Amino acid sequence: MSVPAVLVLADDRTGALETAAALADRGLDVAFVPWGSDPPGAAVVVRDLGTRHLGGAEAAARAGAAEVTGDGAGAERRAHKIDSTLRGNWAAEVAARLAAAPGWRAAVVAAFPAAGRTCTGGVVFDGDRPVADGPAGRDPRAPVATSRPADLLAAAGVGAVAPAPDAAALDAGLAAGWDAASNGPRVVVVDAADDGALGERCARLAGAPGVLLAGTAAAVAAWAAPHAAPLPPSVGPSLPRPVLVVRGSRHPAAVEQVRRLREGGLVDGDAIVVCEAPAGDGDGDPAEVLEALAHRVRAVRSDRPPATLVLLGGDTAAAVLGDEPLRVEGGAGTGVARCRTVDDDLLVLTRPGGFGDPDALVTLLGPA
Repeated sequence: MSVPAVLVLADDRTGALETAAALADRGLDVAFVPWGSDPPGAAVVVRDLGTRHLGGAEAAARAGAAEVTGDGAGAERRAHKIDSTLRGNWAAEVAARLAAAPGWRAAVVAAFPAAGRTCTGGVVFDGDRPVADGPAGRDPRAPVATSRPADLLAAAGVGAVAPAPDAAALDAGLAAGWDAASNGPRVVVVDAADDGALGERCARLAGAPGVLLAGTAAAVAAWAAPHAAPLPPSVGPSLPRPVLVVRGSRHPAAVEQVRRLREGGLVDGDAIVVCEAPAGDGDGDPAEVLEALAHRVRAVRSDRPPATLVLLGGDTAAAVLGDEPLRVEGGAGTGVARCRTVDDDLLVLTRPGGFGDPDALVTLLGPA
């Protein structure tokens, strides 16, 4: 097995795919790989650990194992895609990767300004409120208890965490050095309030050896940019019909997007079909709801195969696609990955459930 130059680990399917798409858009040779599958030879490997809803210890063990075996062993540049609202076990996973990589440090860049997520004063915001005070704090499967990455890192056992509110503080943190006997920061938490700051901070990190970037898909893409040759922009054709839209995410944004799609008269049972999970937090066990939804989707795909499959939510994508291999073509908007199934060349678009404005689906699936 060849060793990639860049290894990116993610904890859920849409996060891995949006990151792979953003890197592919920059002209990099990217392979997306589900957990448990062997990657093809590629310069960049993005692996879905599938740990979003595992226990912290199990998630950490999986991340640590990926760091030292297979595609993880020997990668020159390493990143860990984290959720832009801090959901999941990312802090425990980063701690495990650092434990498995002596001498390495980490920089946390939790901002995704294009999606409305910023980090100021070490606090991650969704719009104008801390992420723990919004939908992420009420997530039915992985609620966020704090909006401060440093708190989550401390709970995961990372004792030396330093703030980096600006470029000078980031440079100082990186210059401090770290080893087991020093008091230097093992992790720096980087502020970024807009795309300009995000790009500038990540460009600095791109040139820092031995630093694991723990960041959003936007941060990982900005970090990779100095080492990539961007592809020329292109305008893709309208999505081929029929389109099957699947919403398993209970995030209010995804629920409203499908409601507006229906309200706009675009769901007609011919060109666009929708399969939805219940919208309420109390409507059954989330895992069982997703399993039932995936069963319905398989029946629809068998009865009337779609030409395009649109999946809203990382758990949705994992439930519907399973270990089905995908070719990642690139992005199709903020957080949207454009992929193809290997077996039947089905066009698949995935997006996190919390991304997009209320009319995002209407815009995406407007008149062909």
